Parts: sequence; C-alpha cells; structure tokens
Amino acid sequence: MTVVAAIAFAIALVCICYAIAARGRERRFASMFENSSEMMCMYDVHGHIVRFNPAAVRRLGVGSEHAGKHFSVHVAAEERAMVEHAFAQTLAGQANELATVFVDARSTRIPVVTNLAPIVVHGRTVGVVGSARDVSAEQQYEQNMLASQERYRALFEQSAHAMAAVKPDGTISAINVAMERLSGYRNEEIVGKSALMFSPPDRREMAQERLADLTVHPRAVAYDATLFCRGDHEIPVSVDVLPVRVKERVEAFYMTVKDLTHERALANRLTAKDDRFSALYRVASSAGSGGTQIDRALVLGADSLGMAYGFVTERGDGGFVVRHRFGPEDGLIPSADVGERLAASPRALAFDDFDGGKSCIGSRISIRGETYGTLVFLDLRPRELQFDQSDLDFIDLLVVLVGGAVAREIDDRELEAHSLRDPLTGLPNRTKLDQEITRSIARARRSQDGFALHFIDLDRFKPINDEWGHESGDLVLQQIAQRLNEIVRSADLVARIGGDEFVVLQAGVKDTASTAEFAQRVAAAVRKPIRLDDERTASVGCSIGLAFFPKDGTTPAALIRAADAAMYRAKERGRSETP
Repeated sequence: MTVVAAIAFAIALVCICYAIAARGRERRFASMFENSSEMMCMYDVHGHIVRFNPAAVRRLGVGSEHAGKHFSVHVAAEERAMVEHAFAQTLAGQANELATVFVDARSTRIPVVTNLAPIVVHGRTVGVVGSARDVSAEQQYEQNMLASQERYRALFEQSAHAMAAVKPDGTISAINVAMERLSGYRNEEIVGKSALMFSPPDRREMAQERLADLTVHPRAVAYDATLFCRGDHEIPVSVDVLPVRVKERVEAFYMTVKDLTHERALANRLTAKDDRFSALYRVASSAGSGGTQIDRALVLGADSLGMAYGFVTERGDGGFVVRHRFGPEDGLIPSADVGERLAASPRALAFDDFDGGKSCIGSRISIRGETYGTLVFLDLRPRELQFDQSDLDFIDLLVVLVGGAVAREIDDRELEAHSLRDPLTGLPNRTKLDQEITRSIARARRSQDGFALHFIDLDRFKPINDEWGHESGDLVLQQIAQRLNEIVRSADLVARIGGDEFVVLQAGVKDTASTAEFAQRVAAAVRKPIRLDDERTASVGCSIGLAFFPKDGTTPAALIRAADAAMYRAKERGRSETP
C-alpha cells in the first residue's frame, strides 16, 4: 500500500469512527430526552418550539399544536423578557440556569428552575435545548417551613411570659422582650453567654447539674428557682423547660420563667397555721402539665373550702364553657350570671346563699391581660360558716396558679400543634406516634389489654408523582389521611411517618380477628378511586404489616420495626398481610 493510500485509509477510518460516535451520542441524547422525568423542549434559533418530551407534554398539557410556536406561549408574561435575554445568551454559546414561571394549557402557573444549552452542529449553533424542573413542592415546603418558623418566633417573642432559648451546651441563644424586662438584660448583650448567669452564684453548681441531667435525659420539667437579675437583684420564679427536637435530636431548650413575687407576697397574707398555704405550694411546685396542675388545684380548692364542685370555665361568644371540672358528673355547671359577675370583678367574690340555697366562691382568670374565664367553686347547700377574708385571699392566690397553668396548657397545645403534626396531612408525625405508643404501653401493662400497629405503605403511588406531579401526589396523601381518620375509633391514632407511609395504632386489641377486619377496611378505603380534577382519577393500593404488643416488641422503636418488616413481607407476597 502506498503512503498516499495509507493516509487516505486512515482518514476514512477516523471519519467512520467519528460518525459511529456521533450516532451513539445522538441515540443517548434521544433516550435522555424521551425518558427524562424533567420537562424538556427543543427550540430553533428563533425560539420556536421544535419538540416537547413526554414529561413536558404531561405537565404542561400541550400537544403537537404547539410545534412552531414561540416559547413565550408557555412562559408567564412577566417572565418573558428575562427568558428572552437568557435565550439570546445561550445562542451566543453561554449555557444558562434561571428560575422562572411556566404556564400550562389551563393557565396554571408552575414555578420552575430551567437550564438552557445551545445545540451545536459542526461548530454552528442550530438551536437550544431547555430542561425545566417543577419546584412547586419545594417552594410549598419552604413556605411551610418559613410559616412554622414564624409561628414559633411569634409565640416566643410575643409571649407575655418571660422566655429564654438555651442551647444544649448551656449557652443562651435568645431571650424575649418579657425576659428582658424581668432580668434587666438586653437580648444582644447576653446571647452566647452561659445560662448559669441567671442563677445566684451560690446556686450555680446545682443549676449546672440540672442542665447536665436535661442534656443527657431531655424532657419537660418544671421547678421553682431564683432568677439572678442585673444589679445582683434576685426574684423568686417558677421555670418550665421544654426540649425542642428536630429530627429526633434536641436542638435547644425553651425555658418559660414566671415571676412569683406577687404570689409570694399574697401568700404571706395567709396565716402560717393555714394548711391551705402549704398545700397550695405543693400543687404549685408539683411536676406535670398545665392540665394536671389545674385538676390538682380544683381538688385542693374544693377540699379546702368544703365545696362539692370546682370549675374552670372559658368565656366565649355563647357564654362560659367548662374546660375543667371537679365533683359529681351530674351536669351541674355555674350559671351565666355567676360567670359574668366574677368576670367583671378584679378580686375574688363569695356568695354564701344564692340561687335557691347554693353557696359559691370564685374569681376571674386573666391571661396576658385579657379575661380568659372564671375559677368557680360551688356547693348545693348554703354555708354554715360564712366565707371570710382568708377564703377570698386563698382564691386570689389559687386563681394566679390556675391562670398560669391555663396559659401553659394553651402554649403547650400551640407548640404541640406545630411540632407534632405533619404539615401536609395534619396527622400526627413520628414524634407524636412514639409518644402515643409509650402511653399505650403503660396503659396496656395496667389493664392487661394489648394494642396493634398497622404499618401502611401505598402501592402505585410513585407513578402519580412522576406522571402528574407532586401536587397530585399531595392530594392523594391528603385524601388517604382523611379516609383513615374516618374509619378509626376515637381511641385509635393515625400518623404519617414518611413519604407514603402511615401507621395506625389500634387500641384495646384482644384478638387477631379485630385486627384482620380492620386491615381489610383500611385496604378497601385506600383502594377507592381518588378524583384529582374533572378529568383525572388516581387509584392506589397498599401493603399492610402488623405488630402486636407485647408479642412483637415492648418499645416504640421495636414495634415500628416489627410492623415495617411485616409490611415488606406482605409487599413481597403482593397482598396486605392480615393475621
């Protein structure tokens, strides 16, 4: 072979290899374009649509009729100038990524992150390929997170109670305005300093031990202490500590601090021989939730005053509603007239003989400067010994304790609503489920009754997200959550613990027949079609795994693992597992 022939052969071979490689790249690009889960579109150099991929066709609701139209038909009007600028830059050889808004065939706005890249053939730009990712779900999640953070911040900053946020290492991360007024310190001057600065020097060792114990065993606690303020001023206070968990890890402790100066001064007016004094402070310093302290206060008040009934009422548009009560469950409630007279008085009032011979004593409950309701003690008989000033002073002191407990109960409900609920479905989350399982274990050990966990994983859910978008997937999850809530009893609990995973805690299980029947009802409820809009209907199924207490575990984690494993076995068999 001559040298010229050899060179010609080599050039031909290179050309063939290049052509083969080019065809391979074209096939890979075509496969990626057709099978991508993101919306993709090819445009000519004038911005006219050449072709949409299947994902774009589904998400935008477009078809072949859009071929040849300008890309502005699927871009929101206010975004078109920015997109046209980015398109021109791409034609000049510069790839672009930008956040913009698409509009589908129904004029629904779709926030997207889109990438534009030039299509280059033999060194010449012949068009642009664009890919777009729907970020609706991400934006909604971010908005939910921001809203949740704002609610927490408002609850913290605007609370009438003095509050401090303390990191697990004991340093202060923030104090609210009420705490600034109480302590005399400004937030910016103490952030980053040790929380021990709020304890008197001679009690800091004990405070350090308490903080170390909370770090190792995080839990809600309440105790009395002394607040060391600016200028070495000491104030008697009660402290409630609530751990803040993020993904099962304690990120901080919220400490609510209440000034007891007024209560202590009022208590000094009671005689030292009055047993009510020590009993009241035993209730005030006892651990437990706000609701527990209210119930203890009602028992104490009724016993100390010789009254048959005790009530905490809340004032509403329709009158006074009983929120806590002590005494016979015979339907007796304080009259509206008594409620209005107590609510209008700044001090406790007593009635020795009214309304046909009843006796009554009570006071207005004020929370954050507003009238919440009343604390009332009733008896069906007139008093043999008339109420005296000591009784009124006792009620004045007791209502302060009850008002603080009611405020704490309200705050606890608000915090629980935000931290223990799934924002999409409103169902309890994994943390709340763990708490309820723990309570169920304690009840089961006392009553010898069992309970069961149904671990529910949806089948055929992923294609709904992939084909119709996360909005449709979210709607399916919300509908399933509603259906599960409708078929459970009041003693049961439905929780969402993952993307398409739910757990039902079925209480009072005595045999496997009840769990089998319930699992069948769950499966039937899930299988019912779900209408997404006027044209689309989704259908899903589920795989169910069962775990029983105490057979399959004696801790929340062990029971959930056992139910999860049973669910996977059921999924492998292709049917819901029932006993």
